[in-house]
Amino acid sequence: MALILLAVLPAAARAQPPDFSDVVAAAQDAVSAGEIPGVVVLVGRGERILLHAAWGARRLVPKPLPMTTDTIFDVASLTKPVGTTLAVMALVERGAVRLDAPLGRYLKEFRGPALEAVTIRRLLTHSAGLAAYPPSGAVTGGFPDAAGALAKLPLDYTPGNGFQYSDTGFILLGELVRRVSGQPLDRYLEHLLVRPLGLADTTFHPAAAQRARVAPTEFANGRLLHGEVHDPRARLLGGVAGHAGLFSTAADLARIVRMLLAGGTLDGHRVLRPATVRLMWEPAPDGRGTRTLGWDLASPFSRPMAPFFPAGSVGHTGFTGTALWVDPPSKSYLVLLTNRVHPSGGGAGRIRELRARVAAA
Repeated sequence: MALILLAVLPAAARAQPPDFSDVVAAAQDAVSAGEIPGVVVLVGRGERILLHAAWGARRLVPKPLPMTTDTIFDVASLTKPVGTTLAVMALVERGAVRLDAPLGRYLKEFRGPALEAVTIRRLLTHSAGLAAYPPSGAVTGGFPDAAGALAKLPLDYTPGNGFQYSDTGFILLGELVRRVSGQPLDRYLEHLLVRPLGLADTTFHPAAAQRARVAPTEFANGRLLHGEVHDPRARLLGGVAGHAGLFSTAADLARIVRMLLAGGTLDGHRVLRPATVRLMWEPAPDGRGTRTLGWDLASPFSRPMAPFFPAGSVGHTGFTGTALWVDPPSKSYLVLLTNRVHPSGGGAGRIRELRARVAAA
């Protein structure tokens, strides 16, 4: 993955029509070396798609199938910036949620002096003091019971005085959307984002007709996860969660990015105001200079993407092998989707190998 990024970014930044031969070679090398089963890369600038291509296999078992550009991926933690964060920012824009209000204003389970400093802003910047990953037992019953269980977990640090990437916080933000809007996160995003932008392949639950295009992840409890979320806590929450669960394609993710780069509007459909997009992408003090509201700037989770993008670029990665990075000033962006955990979940080592190759280049 890192090797592909290294090849893509300088080309995407040039004013002249880019030569993507290095991208092709990098993708083919990564696949042929067994570092990843397959990959889809999309590079765009403004309204133009400069590259949209696929290499390798969508799946290896039970029967190999080729990767295609319209493959639907479990995008894992890309759910956070392109799903949950946009939903929260829409509620902020409409005055239904205040960024500096305590979570307890909206989730009664979090009321009390000890949790007063757990604010919406700090949840979005992973600086609210919450555990990185909640115990599975805390979310097994789903919401609303899960809110009470999560509220009883001890804080790992004083809110506002640290940074810790937290699925727990975004699980709670997903529940915030449900309670404030009166709609589950998936339904709220359907009305806010999916239908207006025509995102035909963006969903928490791929339909039967889409299943053939879904890239499976790995085996869990003796069965291959195919069209079912990879993240175990998201599965316990029924597949719809604030931290993970979204499925999408490179083309759909590109439309979301184009909407944001255009100030929150695409094809005449306004999702957010320009000021809201700017606010979302500003470096957040509580994020220690490594985060914006819901997006990554330069945290350990952004490597190796951030070093190759100009200052001010934003993005995110996902555990299943996904990445999205945007440079707002140049309106350039990269979508990189791989099925690196397929079929055995051992792709982390292969990604590290790719990073080592970049470092040695």
